[in-house]
Amino acid sequence: MVYGTGFGLANATAAIRKRIAVRIIDQVWATLRPMCVDAFLVFLEKPVSGVAFLAFERALFGLVRELACLLVEALINALEPVWNRASITQG
Repeated sequence: MVYGTGFGLANATAAIRKRIAVRIIDQVWATLRPMCVDAFLVFLEKPVSGVAFLAFERALFGLVRELACLLVEALINALEPVWNRASITQG
């Protein structure tokens, strides 16, 4: 049940939610892109073999896990309400 507390993005417009989502994805991709490039380069430096593909697949699993962790962390941070510091110290 939603009580309309305004927590997180409950009262945000669709445009604001989309802007935040795009910003989060862009930030996460900026972090992961160099790691993806490195994984590809490491794979391409090796002779084609089952072992090389397995190592590449494991590297990709790690990147997908990191992707999920970064997305969840950024989403949780975006959901935290923005507090007015003055009202907290005066209240």
